[in-house]
Amino acid sequence: MQKDFRPPSSGGELGPYYQKMLGHVKDVLGDLGTHFPELKGRDHEVVGFGWHQGWNDGCGMPATLEYEKSLANQIIKRAIP
Repeated sequence: MQKDFRPPSSGGELGPYYQKMLGHVKDVLGDLGTHFPELKGRDHEVVGFGWHQGWNDGCGMPATLEYEKSLANQIIKRAIP
């Protein structure tokens, strides 16, 4: 089963890199003024998130068969927990 970036909505084991990615996003948003000084003290809202899906999702039939469901589950609008 493909799981590196598996979101909760895909079921199964939560992907370790999915968790790491969310942790990084939370850290940056929590200290936005350090990363983007021009935004210091301003409110922010995440309204979108770009995702570049890796080439290795097509390296074998199991990954290929899960690709559509996994990608759709990444696109579903959700708040960053």
